[in-house]
Amino acid sequence: MNEIISVKEMIERAVSKSGTLRISIIKGAWQGITGELSLKSEPLGIKDAVLYVAVENSICLHALSMRKEKYIEKINRLLKGQYIVDVKYRVRKIDLQAKLERGESFKIFEEKEEKITEYKTKDMSIEESIKYLSALAKKREQFLIKKGYKKCAECGSIFLGKEKLCSKCREEENLTINKY
Repeated sequence: MNEIISVKEMIERAVSKSGTLRISIIKGAWQGITGELSLKSEPLGIKDAVLYVAVENSICLHALSMRKEKYIEKINRLLKGQYIVDVKYRVRKIDLQAKLERGESFKIFEEKEEKITEYKTKDMSIEESIKYLSALAKKREQFLIKKGYKKCAECGSIFLGKEKLCSKCREEENLTINKY
């Protein structure tokens, strides 16, 4: 005899059976779990109830480590079960461009950037502000290139990877090639 179950129960059963679903839920809620540190980290996967997380640098690793128990509690509450018992961090580059392309938003980061820019350019003329912001953008671009990022040959955006084109331009190129 078939039993009738609610959507909530179906989701809870699916979460209990699927590691892929658990990591997807964690990735989707990562900014809510870690706040500003989500800019410098991202969950990679779960193995044997251990969540593996990539972290941009040792400073962020330390900050995340200090809050590890809090994060485990939030994640298990989110998943409605004891699915995570530990978190292991690995230092490696975080591709912000890829995060943005996946639809992740960074409201905290954007607000801070606006405040900093507004403060520095407040007493400048429009022409001075444009020159200042242009110089700031070039300096940031040079910094990222020194850190291993590349400039897309097609659109000029900065990305992390070994290819000549960013993922968006590669995707557009593949669509054009497949069209014919």
